[in-house]
Amino acid sequence: MSSFGSAQDDENIYLVLQVLPFGNLLELSRTKSMNDLCLRFTAAAVCYSLQMLLEFDIFHRDVKLTNVLLDEQYYPVIIDYGLCCLTDSSRLPSHLLSLIVQR
Repeated sequence: MSSFGSAQDDENIYLVLQVLPFGNLLELSRTKSMNDLCLRFTAAAVCYSLQMLLEFDIFHRDVKLTNVLLDEQYYPVIIDYGLCCLTDSSRLPSHLLSLIVQR
């Protein structure tokens, strides 16, 4: 999920994030039908994303339907890294490490 900026006042923090118009997989499974090809593509893309995280020793630990959002082209975006575990930060590219350390 892309972040475009942030602001803060005395009471709130505001984040400007990428719009993901198709919601999460749980909502989509309950309200709209996905054809077989779309389901297979989404499942494969989620598996590939999780594999990439594991290659950088990032363990998500909270993968569920509500933590997978779909963008405008139905590409899955995994969110909610609050419970993730980073075991070896020396292998992580610096731009990704800064995103995880900031949380």
